[in-house]
Amino acid sequence: MGNKQWEKRFGGASNEYKLQNISQTFDKGYLIAGTSSSQASGDKTENNLGTEQTCLVKTDSLGNKQWDKTIFTNGQYYEMGFAIQTKDGCYVIANSIDGGIGGYKTQPSWGVNDYWIVKFCDSTSVVENISSFTSDNNADVTIYPNPASQSVTISWPSSIGGNINVTVVNVLGEKVHLQQPQTSNFKPQTVFDVSSLPNGVYFLKIDWEDRSVNKKFVVAHD
Repeated sequence: MGNKQWEKRFGGASNEYKLQNISQTFDKGYLIAGTSSSQASGDKTENNLGTEQTCLVKTDSLGNKQWDKTIFTNGQYYEMGFAIQTKDGCYVIANSIDGGIGGYKTQPSWGVNDYWIVKFCDSTSVVENISSFTSDNNADVTIYPNPASQSVTISWPSSIGGNINVTVVNVLGEKVHLQQPQTSNFKPQTVFDVSSLPNGVYFLKIDWEDRSVNKKFVVAHD
């Protein structure tokens, strides 16, 4: 119907311009890429290395900023940076740049401006195991409600015995919950409070004996 749902603004004390692209990420948030000449100020948390740098802003589904990242090079003109999230949960940025070796760039320039592509991944197990974390084909472990706003209940078959480890991480690979619940044939489940977690996608991993099960759930507060 064309009714406005929300609006946000992002930037630093100088110019944010040449907005190149915006795309939706796996967690229903948004990834914005453009050119910034601002140092750390306003919504921007990192200083530029060169005069202009590509800057990324990642938001949740309601447009609230989750993080920003400046793509460092020593070039004086750093134009038209495009960014996407890849299937493995990483981020790829492509650009045209006159910079040499410096910042994230490890190769010299062939001339005035070259194409440059760089990929960033989280160094935790989420990226290493992203294919399994984003798969929900393990019917023997359930998470409910999903989406959740206050708490989630994680249940597993009573036949599972021994030590069980429950790990929950966010999309940045940060552990937000680690638990070793007591097993019981009468109540094989544990409850995890999510009321203080920001909206977004989270990944659950349950390990026991020589098996592991991976699940995905969403936190969505009203």
